[in-house]
Amino acid sequence: MLTATSGIKLIDFKNFDNNSFHVVTELPYKNGDDEFRPDITILINGMPLAFIEVKKPNNQEGILAERDRINVRFKNKKFRKFINISQVIVYSNNMEYDSESIVPIQGAFYSSTTFENANFNCFREEDQSVFFNLPKPEDDIIENFILKDNNLLSIKHSPEFITNKKTDSPTNRILTSLFSKERFAMLLKYSIAYVNARRPVLKSI
Repeated sequence: MLTATSGIKLIDFKNFDNNSFHVVTELPYKNGDDEFRPDITILINGMPLAFIEVKKPNNQEGILAERDRINVRFKNKKFRKFINISQVIVYSNNMEYDSESIVPIQGAFYSSTTFENANFNCFREEDQSVFFNLPKPEDDIIENFILKDNNLLSIKHSPEFITNKKTDSPTNRILTSLFSKERFAMLLKYSIAYVNARRPVLKSI
């Protein structure tokens, strides 16, 4: 994501900590009357480069319905600009994989964006040391601040919220692994290199 002639860098890959990182909930993307709000959007230097869709546990239709919704959105031409920028998506109902199901209905999945049907992949981390960095529980002051900032104080004592706070949950494992700064920087570099290889006539994206 570099402009070849100006020398301006949209992302600093050499010193990745120099970039600006933000996470927001339900950031709307609108184009005319069409709109969707990813549950969680990850922005680097203001660019929405990844988003996460989360479903309630024990909702068998939730994963399948979310997969279908994502594929419909990707084919919508009004969302092309957003999809062109997004590099990685994750969706999860925070449950362990069910190896007995022919079509997975629970687990944490990841994909890249595409105008056709997205391929959602099960997640396996070979380097278990990554999970030493799983997020620690926050104290009540920080937790209350975040929930209040998102207008979600009402969910603090709900069973789903308590379950989802577990640090070794499937969602925490996939997010800690894919979206660590080092791993995310590598994913972005390879995504951009692939796009440039497929579209050699483009000078910038």
